[in-house]
Amino acid sequence: MTDFRVVRLNSVDSTNAEAWRRAGRPAEANLVVWARQQEQGRGRHGRGWVSPPGNLYASVVRPRAGNAHPALEVFRAGICLVEAVLVVTGSAVTARLKWPNDLVVGGRKVAGILAETVPERAATVVGTGVNLISHPDATSLPATDLAREGAQRVNPARLLAAYLERLAARAAHGPNRILERWRALALPAGTPFRVRIGDAEVQGTFAGVDDEGALLLDLADGERRRIIAGDAFPEMDG
Repeated sequence: MTDFRVVRLNSVDSTNAEAWRRAGRPAEANLVVWARQQEQGRGRHGRGWVSPPGNLYASVVRPRAGNAHPALEVFRAGICLVEAVLVVTGSAVTARLKWPNDLVVGGRKVAGILAETVPERAATVVGTGVNLISHPDATSLPATDLAREGAQRVNPARLLAAYLERLAARAAHGPNRILERWRALALPAGTPFRVRIGDAEVQGTFAGVDDEGALLLDLADGERRRIIAGDAFPEMDG
């Protein structure tokens, strides 16, 4: 795990919260907080993230330039996780990226990413949770885990090492390269989606993301809708 300082903990409230506590001022770039379990793991909008032992929970402190692309670190992390999963499973599991911050296998969520920025500390903490051997039930987006999808004995330490190796390799990649790779690893264009935006919901087909990371959704009436925030649910079999 060259170029990263990894802090390994048995249990923590949230790896993102612990990363901020340990990062200092200015924030220490490439600090990694890795926990066996989280007691108060969280996802987007403060939603709880079920975090029992056996899965991977880690947060990385990333330096943030003043004009950084808002979605860049989430997209970068997603790319690196997809590539790391391929490595550690021997290509037994192929995950796809789902806007804005998930990895899915057959439409079921196997990992999530949460990025939090504090501008005055010039850093972004990027948290990742990957279901290796277990997954929650009764979630709004059906979940799965790598073991269920056919992976054999995925070790959290090995997956973290592969992920950090990819992060180091892609650290200097700018928005154009990140967006190009994200699009290549995303669910295919034409995938049916429903997107919840506040209390409203819209249905259409996935048409990719624009250069600012917004979702592009083709509606039945021919309109292409640009969505900057929302919860997206792929409507697919398997």
